[in-house]
Amino acid sequence: MASAQDEFLNACTTYWRSMFELIGELEETTHRRWSVGTSYAAMEVLVERGFLEKRMVDSKKPERGGRPESQVRLTSSGLHQQLRNRAQQRILLGRLRHA
Repeated sequence: MASAQDEFLNACTTYWRSMFELIGELEETTHRRWSVGTSYAAMEVLVERGFLEKRMVDSKKPERGGRPESQVRLTSSGLHQQLRNRAQQRILLGRLRHA
């Protein structure tokens, strides 16, 4: 099973995306609930490792009450790590098929 950081990284793109958009996608693809705390913890580790870039932007969403919104996107290192993760997943799936 992939770690929360791996799953979070795999949901990211090279385009800026809001944290809540990513959490929604993760819940849809992993079929389990993602807490905001788990998501932010995974994001911070990936930022520290240089796999993600983070920024705060003014939110125009009324439900945010004018509070800034976190957005993230993959760095080139993050994209390479994402590709390595996917290659490892393909190798593991191949081994399971031949077992």
